[in-house]
Amino acid sequence: MDFLDKLNYKDLKNSSGSKSQVRQNEVNTDHCKEVLLPLFEKQGMLYPPFVMPSGLFYDVESGHNRSYTHTLYKPGSPIPCFTISEPVYINDDGSTSAVSGSEFYKVISRMTPNQSDPVLATTLQDVSLNLHRLFTLDPTFQGLNPTGGWFVSAKKGKDNPFNVVMDNLYKESFLGHRIRGKILSGCSQNKNVIRTLSFADNSDELLNQGWGAQVEHKGKKLVRKSVLESRSPCGALVGICNSNGNNFQATIGNHLITRLASSDKFPHNKVNLLVEVYNPKGTPQGLTKQREAFVKSLGEYVVDVLANLTAVSDPKKRIPQIEKVWFPPQLTTEDAGVLYVWCYATKKYKKK
Repeated sequence: MDFLDKLNYKDLKNSSGSKSQVRQNEVNTDHCKEVLLPLFEKQGMLYPPFVMPSGLFYDVESGHNRSYTHTLYKPGSPIPCFTISEPVYINDDGSTSAVSGSEFYKVISRMTPNQSDPVLATTLQDVSLNLHRLFTLDPTFQGLNPTGGWFVSAKKGKDNPFNVVMDNLYKESFLGHRIRGKILSGCSQNKNVIRTLSFADNSDELLNQGWGAQVEHKGKKLVRKSVLESRSPCGALVGICNSNGNNFQATIGNHLITRLASSDKFPHNKVNLLVEVYNPKGTPQGLTKQREAFVKSLGEYVVDVLANLTAVSDPKKRIPQIEKVWFPPQLTTEDAGVLYVWCYATKKYKKK
């Protein structure tokens, strides 16, 4: 374990539904402002958050509220943090060895200190989310569910695998038969949990597409470059928007049009776009329809508006074509994301 003192809030992966979060809602902002902030102002932050490196950023293992409160206590100042290693097994001779199923044990370790929090208590939905994650990582629950099959019921009895799992994971909570029935219903094998994309998640998605993270430090803050400031390895501008109302025009379209009206030249003739669906549906079918609706609207805007705009002083100067549109995964299951590419022949976006 190492101690760090130079992590900015934007370096931390804080997002509901993130892999490191065992509650659906990770930060209670009212609690941070009304309870924790006065304590920080009186005695400072006594217990630094625990984090784990994850690509360009850090997953918050514990201390989501504390890390957020620090931004109120000392805006712009780095947050003291402990970084922890991957799980290891300590042998009898004191040596260590790798642990199989380490992701499973990471979830267990995050759940343990969060069971009895009197301020932001673990909810039935949180338990359902955790069980769903653990089943995905190991259907046998490290031997507690020997068949590896999904749970049939929450009926009473120590021979019921679901009760065995619950008794081991939540020893003193959620003991009632009816409560456990609600939990099982909420975490059915086919149930999707909506994934909220954070600043760090979007950076990872851009990197996975080969478009570059498009971030830069401004002072002590890590910020996203605008579409006109971006430069991707593949020779395109890169933008991020969501499907809500006029968000595309405000964050992408208007910038391109303003640049066209200026004397500046466009160094690139293509734009790659990452789009987050606003208020996504909780089913693959519903989310697909939302994505298709946005792509259709974007295609019409490209054909009817952007494609017809040229510079008054130089007709050869045109707005770059929005060539690729990537929708990141926004459901925890049955959603791998989808890429649309502009077809110059049909003047429509086609799914890859």
